[in-house]
Amino acid sequence: VDCLECPIGRSWFNTTDCADCDLGRFSGSTGAANCTQCTSGTFADTFGSRNCTDCEPGSFAALDGSPNCTLCSPGFFQQNTGQDNCTECNFIRGYFSNVSGAIECSVCPGGEYSRNNTQCALCPGGRYGSGPANTRYSVPSEVVSAGGPRIPLYQCYICDAGTFAEAGARDCENCEEGYIAEEEGSSECEACPAGRHWETTVECE
Repeated sequence: VDCLECPIGRSWFNTTDCADCDLGRFSGSTGAANCTQCTSGTFADTFGSRNCTDCEPGSFAALDGSPNCTLCSPGFFQQNTGQDNCTECNFIRGYFSNVSGAIECSVCPGGEYSRNNTQCALCPGGRYGSGPANTRYSVPSEVVSAGGPRIPLYQCYICDAGTFAEAGARDCENCEEGYIAEEEGSSECEACPAGRHWETTVECE
């Protein structure tokens, strides 16, 4: 009696039997002595697989022999198929992702900045974001607002003296007549005190 080759998707187990390839392994030809591990970025989620499948965009398989792919965590993304990792959203430049399995990162809208790689926050009073968040600059330049978070300067711009902005503003506004903002970064304008009259938006006489 002739010996038979193990079929595709199975490998040699003993002299009388073949066995299905385990999860994360495959056999693409007959007569295989062993099943082959799927390479990183690919997976096999059924027993007896004949080939491995590329991970879809938004997911990855970090190790060889993976039975499935893992979704990118919030704050990370992957645009391509068959990858072994995800890329972090560049929150220093205004990008974020708050969902699992992201294919691309989003940009914080006007009046907001990326607090970290998973969320945006309102620009604080005295600053504005003309938005979407400015992504033209590559050199991080940050400021610490009084008691507040570190904010990339090119995401929330500081208002000039004589103007003001409430939290989440897309632009600064000029102080009305009779009110001034002597310092830059003002969240409100102040009325000229008694005995003094309004001269400009930055000075009372």
